[in-house]
Amino acid sequence: MDIKDIAVAKGSEYIEGLLIGATLPAPEVRIKTAAILSDGAAGVRIAHVMAKAGISVTVIETDAGAVERAEHFHNRLASDANSAPVRFVTSCDSDLQADIIIDRLPDAYSGRAEALASVNHSGTVVLCTAVFQDFESLRQSVPDPDRMLLANFVEGGPQGLLELGVPDDVDPLALAVARAFAGQIGYAVLETAPLPGLIAARLQMTLYSAIDALLLEGSTPWELDEAMVEFGFATGPLEAQDHIGLDRFYARRRALEAAGFPQDSLIADRMVQEGRLGKHAGVGWYRYPGGGGAVIDPLMEDMTREEAYFAKIQRGEIEAPEVRRRLVEALIAEAQAIVREGIATT
Repeated sequence: MDIKDIAVAKGSEYIEGLLIGATLPAPEVRIKTAAILSDGAAGVRIAHVMAKAGISVTVIETDAGAVERAEHFHNRLASDANSAPVRFVTSCDSDLQADIIIDRLPDAYSGRAEALASVNHSGTVVLCTAVFQDFESLRQSVPDPDRMLLANFVEGGPQGLLELGVPDDVDPLALAVARAFAGQIGYAVLETAPLPGLIAARLQMTLYSAIDALLLEGSTPWELDEAMVEFGFATGPLEAQDHIGLDRFYARRRALEAAGFPQDSLIADRMVQEGRLGKHAGVGWYRYPGGGGAVIDPLMEDMTREEAYFAKIQRGEIEAPEVRRRLVEALIAEAQAIVREGIATT
């Protein structure tokens, strides 16, 4: 059975979450404390998820303004009385206790190595999310390179996925802690080689590039989401991106462009520039009144029409089967490239 047959047979199980072969590990270690390196809203969602799982979180922001933004977005999320505490600071305490450190700085953040060095203590496990940067160089910025793994958090669906890029010389205990962490927060785990983009990040960027083209040509966010939910996605890809944060994808596109890989996302770039960052900001592809569920925003249709006009793209009606065909074929093509490059074997 080739990759296209698998995609058709497995539907969204294969394409949306890439959960074939992924497992939900039983926690072997209980994570009690964690630190997150962040810049504004970047670490808010995962901090919220971790707190609900009983992990006390210290979010270390780049400056006071970032702390203010992060606290604002954190307060918009529904809180749980049983959640562990989350605090936001601008510098690391000398006696900071953390069982695990999560790097959620933007992909293109230039001070990542220095930030990792400042917060890390010998023996601490580090999950670095700079999936399009030089991971081997970043590993040398921490006291124990063998306890640092490349990581990609895939969010927005009914169950999160933690993709781990595992170096050949990883400390087995560090890998066990990373697996236990995923199990504790309810995320499945997918382990790959620590190569640029991993698997899910590459598929995500391919998907959203194809989506941008469809929107410019005549689809709307809600029509596109509905088409993919009918295909089998648990959540429409644009509503899912609202949950993850458009600012994270914006930073990733900038990192890719800096590495020589141009990204086509006219609409998504404009949204970030206008403050449409996703659910944590109250508005993205949809509006979220009071932090609740997604509500269609007619202004998005106006924006897509304007961007199509400036790009001199003739718009027309795109039916749901055509939406599904183009998105699935884009994902299949990228998946085949991933297999050819040896990042995945099946």
